[in-house]
Amino acid sequence: MNIKHFPRGLKQPEKGFRFSVDALLLSAFIRPGQGWKILDLGCGCGVVGLGIILANPDLELKVTGVDCDPQMIAFAEENAQNLGIKDKYQTLLLDIKQINHSSIEAESFDLVLLNPPYRASRQGRISPYKEKNPARFEISATLNTFIQAARFAVKNKKKVGIIYLAERLAEVMTELKTNRLTPKKMRPVYGRINKPARLCLLQAVKNGEPGLCLEPPLVLYKDEPANILTDQAKAFCPFLKK
Repeated sequence: MNIKHFPRGLKQPEKGFRFSVDALLLSAFIRPGQGWKILDLGCGCGVVGLGIILANPDLELKVTGVDCDPQMIAFAEENAQNLGIKDKYQTLLLDIKQINHSSIEAESFDLVLLNPPYRASRQGRISPYKEKNPARFEISATLNTFIQAARFAVKNKKKVGIIYLAERLAEVMTELKTNRLTPKKMRPVYGRINKPARLCLLQAVKNGEPGLCLEPPLVLYKDEPANILTDQAKAFCPFLKK
């Protein structure tokens, strides 16, 4: 593995959607098991799936990154090659709304990872670079689309991981319950301790028993000096330091 290229050395569009801290946090949130098959829905340049491989070098993992954008699929494949983990990472060009009519078999993955668009299609400022908008807004796929696809692909009693806006947490919980994905672990993510949580990391289990563990808050930055990572954030996700 050539980890020195991750994450800053990843190939991604100059003017299209570029990954953020959110994706790195998701890649560090769930510890997979030996031999797990992992699906990254809406993979973009591959950052989440590649990150979970690099974060667990002791495990034999097989990750499939799915995206509907051919350019992003090409970037993901190039990044896997540059990182020296092409044997553990593959891609599939696919609109996730068609997942049940694709080569992906029902209940065939041990872990499905989701970093869906955060905003409704008319909520917020649309970027003049149209390539950015599907990853930011529910234009081509909604939160429900992603969660339904996760339900289809994940094995019974296996895991789904998601990062999403804290302000839409009620919607996430409703969609998960509707799709028989039981929330089992949740961690609120704060930019700074004196501000409201912006994000939540969630782990759900398909047809799991009730019982939610609310983990301690994850605070990313110190109050002073500005934009300095906390020790807690660096320990949670070492990729943030790179």
